[in-house]
Amino acid sequence: MENGLKTIKELFDGKKIFKVPMYQRAYSWTEKQLSDFIEDIKNQKVDRTYFFGTILLEKAENEGDFRGIDIVDGQQRMTTMVVFMKVLLDLLKKNEQNIEILEETYIKYKNRFKLKLQDEDAEFFQTYILGDTQNPEILIRRPSQQKLLFAKEYFASKLSGYSLSQLLEIKEKV
Repeated sequence: MENGLKTIKELFDGKKIFKVPMYQRAYSWTEKQLSDFIEDIKNQKVDRTYFFGTILLEKAENEGDFRGIDIVDGQQRMTTMVVFMKVLLDLLKKNEQNIEILEETYIKYKNRFKLKLQDEDAEFFQTYILGDTQNPEILIRRPSQQKLLFAKEYFASKLSGYSLSQLLEIKEKV
C-alpha cells in the first residue's frame, strides 16, 4: 500500500471497500472516546490540517470492481468516522443539502458499503447503523453492536443541536 499523509476524503475516495479482519477486536469505543472525537473535530480550524492518527492498511481480496483493503490498525477510528459521517450527512440531507457524492465517498458507493465489519457485526452495522432500518435494539446480540448503536445515537444527539451553518462547517473540517 501507499505511504504518506492523506486527507480523510483521499483515504475514502474511489471504489475501495475497507474491511475489518477477523483478528481485529470488535468495536469498543465508549462515550469518552466519542466525546474526544467530536471535540477534536469541533475545535479544529477549517484551514488547518488535523492528524487523525496512523492507519495501517493492507491489500485484500477485491470485490468485483472494488479494491479490497484490510484495516490492520485504526479500525476503531475509521468505524467511528463512518458512523459520524452517516449521522452528519443524514442531518444535512434533512436540511435539503445535496450530499450524494459524500454518501458515495464515505458510506455506500452504488450498492456496496465502504466499510465492512467482522461477520458478527457486519449485518447489524449495515442494516441499523448505516441503513435506515428502525428498532435496532431487537437484534443486539453483542456488546460491540450496543456500542455501535450508542455511537450513532450519541453523534445524533450532539449534532442535532447544531445549526445548518455549524453542520456545514463540520463537513468542511472533515
